[in-house]
Amino acid sequence: MLNRSHALLILSLLLAACARPTPTASPTAVSRPPITLTPSPGPGATVSAITPTAVTSTAAPLVPTASPASTLAPTPDPLVIGLQNAARVQQIAELRRTFTISQTAESDIEPGLIPGLTATNLSPDGQRLAVATASGIYLYDLTTFKQIGFFDTGPGVAFQVFFLADGRTLASFSPHLEGFELNQTIQFWDIVSRQLIRTITLNPSLTRLGKASMNVALSPDLHTLAISFVEGPITLLDINTGQELLSWKGADVRAARFIFSHDGRRLATMYGDTTIWDAATRRVLLNPVKYGTATGLYVNAAFSPDGHTVATDGDGRGVTLWDMDSGQSLLKVPGTDPAFSPDGRRLAVKVAHNIFKLIDVTTGQETLALNGTGLTFSPDGHLLMIRADDQTVRLAEVDTGQEVFTLKGKHLRFTPDGHILLSCFDDGSVQVWDLTSRQVVATMSGVMSLGAATSVAFSPDGSWLASGSQDGLVTFWDLTQNQELWTFNGSAYIYRLAFSPDGQTLAWAAKNGTLGWWNTGEAPVALSAHAGEVTSVAFSPDGQTIVSGSGDKTLKLWDRPTNTTSDCFELICPAVSIPTRLTLSGHANWVWDVALSPDGMTIASASADATVKLWDAASGKELRTLTGHSGIIWGVAFSPDGRTLASASWDKTIKLWDLDTGQELRTLSGHSDRVYHVTFSPDGRVLATASEDGTVRLWDVASGRELTTLNAKAGRVWSVAYSPNGHMLASASADGLVRLWGLPGP
Repeated sequence: MLNRSHALLILSLLLAACARPTPTASPTAVSRPPITLTPSPGPGATVSAITPTAVTSTAAPLVPTASPASTLAPTPDPLVIGLQNAARVQQIAELRRTFTISQTAESDIEPGLIPGLTATNLSPDGQRLAVATASGIYLYDLTTFKQIGFFDTGPGVAFQVFFLADGRTLASFSPHLEGFELNQTIQFWDIVSRQLIRTITLNPSLTRLGKASMNVALSPDLHTLAISFVEGPITLLDINTGQELLSWKGADVRAARFIFSHDGRRLATMYGDTTIWDAATRRVLLNPVKYGTATGLYVNAAFSPDGHTVATDGDGRGVTLWDMDSGQSLLKVPGTDPAFSPDGRRLAVKVAHNIFKLIDVTTGQETLALNGTGLTFSPDGHLLMIRADDQTVRLAEVDTGQEVFTLKGKHLRFTPDGHILLSCFDDGSVQVWDLTSRQVVATMSGVMSLGAATSVAFSPDGSWLASGSQDGLVTFWDLTQNQELWTFNGSAYIYRLAFSPDGQTLAWAAKNGTLGWWNTGEAPVALSAHAGEVTSVAFSPDGQTIVSGSGDKTLKLWDRPTNTTSDCFELICPAVSIPTRLTLSGHANWVWDVALSPDGMTIASASADATVKLWDAASGKELRTLTGHSGIIWGVAFSPDGRTLASASWDKTIKLWDLDTGQELRTLSGHSDRVYHVTFSPDGRVLATASEDGTVRLWDVASGRELTTLNAKAGRVWSVAYSPNGHMLASASADGLVRLWGLPGP
């Protein structure tokens, strides 16, 4: 049995391997290129109408070798500052997060890792591909082989995805648990605007978890959705309006599976029986397998392409071919799982474990025997796609059974013309195969943009950048190699991140009341911390103490945990409890941020009660309360020399405080909306602030004068961080992006 160290080493290698590019010609590997860093256009990065100087090539490592940021010295003439420092504020990169399979508590899937890939579908014109995963739906343009959208399906996992007849609407079916209640929704997305335009909630009161599955099927004309409820009726919905068209109860259609005939006129339901219905009148046309006579609950049916015949199994007598007009049996052959070829001349049946046969429909004679776990015809009927295992598929000629080639993929889908095969993987990436040349012509890597990027932190040596997000992901980038290292699930909305001074530990504050915790070489864990949301986290200078702030109005001090993952083999371990050294109470509302002074003796806390409190770190005694802001205080930071404190408020201002006297030194005004975060440059001469107004502003600490404005153009900026050498700023924005801003010397 693998011990914990071996398991974590394998996990680390797998995660690291996901970030490395693989040759697109390889039929057995998923290509995931490293993050590409591209300079933004010059006009978009101008400062005070001054055109910035050119940015150096982004082919070089991100960590610059320019002179320290302390050269950003104020001069009497702001235009000189603009001219000298325009290049420093040029945006040089936008980093986007990639998906790693992770456990989601809200899902109705059994405990353990969620399958990354759940469904795929092509648009009616064959020009777009939708790939549904545990994180959401990726949309690809097959004319350009580019990702053109990502749709966040919320707490549920999209198990079905459909394109509507209008060509610009995508629909997804997502069941998910909320407490002990199963909710099922159909969400409708506008492909052009990427906006959620409508949601239909289906039978939200289902609570019988053992029988809570539902099935849906879209009619060939893309207008009607068939839905089955647990021990409930079959319902037909108009997919465009959400209106119920028909609803009826069959003999026993508990959670029935569906197929429509190719012309959409007939509907087959399958669960313990097989019933063929007239889709327009709900009249029973044929009941070839009656409930109670089937050998199992899961029976199968397949319509011929012309709709005149239907093949069924499940009655213990093999596969039977029925004439739809007369209801008469035409042919019986041994086997199960019937499937027609596109021309209707062949019928594929499973005759034994991992053995399929092709049957001539006219004569009933066997034409070919094949080994595999599943079988699909290509649209032109010339090839067979034979699944060998969960990830391996063989393509073979229909007439001879001769293997053409073997490839990998969780889902494989032919384009309508049959010339292109799309091989889809768990992470949402897709390989595009040209079946004529039998070569990979493109690889499309799924990149998601969920919610907001909420926090950023540099490692102490400046080689790593970590970011947290609204969707609970924590992502690492190697800034020396310009590429993503890995992403894992931080369990809930991430408010703040903090590296330990030795760089061996990353901690994060999570909305679910836990402190996330990751030690190098170990699995991430969650620490049970507060009764309310954990909003902030900071390390002491010696790295042995953690301070957290919470919506429960308290601060807590913790000894740095050790050996918290000894019995855990999951990506995210169950929350553990550790003793609290001190609990500090005194705020009248949420504590939104905490900071420790450079000497580790003083703690500062920012609160929704519009005050900043200073605390003795050893005893927990309240030392002083700073008042003056008129709104919620969201951020607080000590200067590197420990003599000045900065606070950021929803009153649109930043205040600087003298820590010796507790007096306000000055107020910095310029942001047009709430200010969320503040941080000092490593030399303490410049203050960076992040705001709801979509900007990061740099201020001269000595004079309080604004030096420049960095426009993220992305809605609110939640967080900002200086690199340890002062050469870069990182900002986290509501558009889900982390931006790097270069700050080289003149």
